[in-house]
Amino acid sequence: MNLPKVTVVVLNYNGFDDTANCVSSLLESDYQNLSVVIVDNASPDRSGQKLQERFPEIPVILSEFNGGYAGGMNLGAKLAVKNGADYVVYSNNDLVFDKTAISKMTETAMSDPSIGIVSPKVLFLGHEDTIYCAGGTYNFWRGGPVSTGRGMKVTEFGHSERDISHTEGACMMISRKVIEEFGYMKEIYFMYCEDLAYSYEVSKKFKLRYTPRAIVYHRSGAGKNWGEQTSLYHYYFTRNRLLFFRDFNLFSRIYILIYSFLIVVLKSLTLLFVKKGSEFSFIRSLWGGLKDGALYILRFRKVKDEKPLIKAHNH
Repeated sequence: MNLPKVTVVVLNYNGFDDTANCVSSLLESDYQNLSVVIVDNASPDRSGQKLQERFPEIPVILSEFNGGYAGGMNLGAKLAVKNGADYVVYSNNDLVFDKTAISKMTETAMSDPSIGIVSPKVLFLGHEDTIYCAGGTYNFWRGGPVSTGRGMKVTEFGHSERDISHTEGACMMISRKVIEEFGYMKEIYFMYCEDLAYSYEVSKKFKLRYTPRAIVYHRSGAGKNWGEQTSLYHYYFTRNRLLFFRDFNLFSRIYILIYSFLIVVLKSLTLLFVKKGSEFSFIRSLWGGLKDGALYILRFRKVKDEKPLIKAHNH
């Protein structure tokens, strides 16, 4: 039996060490029909060129501009599909793959033709007894995606394979038939919520499957909880939650806007009084994301799906 061709796309931005560690772990994989593509999102530190030197046998796409998560991943995925990949794995660069992870994800993907995306068990790198994500859940009342099991011990949760309603963008194996049906991820979000939008659409026709047999380890550059996350996270996740719901009905849009407002107020108060006001940049990012997102969900601003919506200071 011929093994399906799997291509892992690893996205780099100023992250030579993380990317090199990720790629090195993939080169140790026991899967025999695996290829890797590195995409560099116009890193100003020239880490893309350094990765070319470090891995001369691996294609490194040097993007001319930073197209964000989906923009970069899609560049690699298009090359993978052109070269005949049956499955494409979108991988954050701060992942380390267990030797059997790709094999186990592929076995799961092949077990049922209705499976479109496979999500592995993701553990925190450096805290391997703690879950980053054991499958994901789409929850409208909580404004979108919930990383199931986050913060729990590996002994407590996530032991059984199951269908899920959201696949975490840190690591997801996408079937070629999904790409042929739905295309690639929308690039408007720049960072955060692309996986939400893609999972939501794909789940209308294909199963999303979590498998605990495939293990990857995530350093999680955004932080283990919202208090440790970056200003960019606070802006983009707040804005993009609203952006995702822009085409929903009026009730849904009003609910999500109110929910988002309350979350921003709660987080701002926590930052002010629990953290003694030390993170004013976080608070500015939260309110900036809420303001811009509100303009989209209320349809005062128009959206072109093919163009990333980048916050001004990221140009």
